[in-house]
Amino acid sequence: MTDQIIWLNAPGDIAQFHVEHHRCDPPGDGEIGIRHEAIGTNFLDVYHRKGIYPMPSYPSVIGAEAAGIVEDVGPGVVLPVLAGFSGRIHAAIFSF
Repeated sequence: MTDQIIWLNAPGDIAQFHVEHHRCDPPGDGEIGIRHEAIGTNFLDVYHRKGIYPMPSYPSVIGAEAAGIVEDVGPGVVLPVLAGFSGRIHAAIFSF
């Protein structure tokens, strides 16, 4: 599966973004793969871009809002937990 990642090179205006195509590895132990159906930008993403809340390092991937379908399950994931899942999965600061 491939994805598009939007990188923030440094705080500033939208010229600081660049898009990169990325091949996604299969999920590892305890991980799941999600195909996004919708993504969004929220106030935190804008604060990161403007440098109000700087990222730990640059370039960096921003984004904390997404909805999708679990497409792949790595070893160690208990499937009944995901059956009928409807909720929010919180990720660390990296690409969805």
